[in-house]
Amino acid sequence: MSRACRNCKIIIEENVCPICKGTDLSDDYSGLLIVVDPEGSQMAQKMEIKKEGRYALKIR
Repeated sequence: MSRACRNCKIIIEENVCPICKGTDLSDDYSGLLIVVDPEGSQMAQKMEIKKEGRYALKIR
């Protein structure tokens, strides 16, 4: 089951966020942003994403 980190918004399968090392995860999220080039993506820059991956747009 995939979950989204409430701090970083990255979607992961693990129990600990690989970016912030937090455990505040939610399985209730919507929207998906796949970041391949964080430095070249305007959306990634707006969301302050620095690492490639799958990100949730909204987390409840």
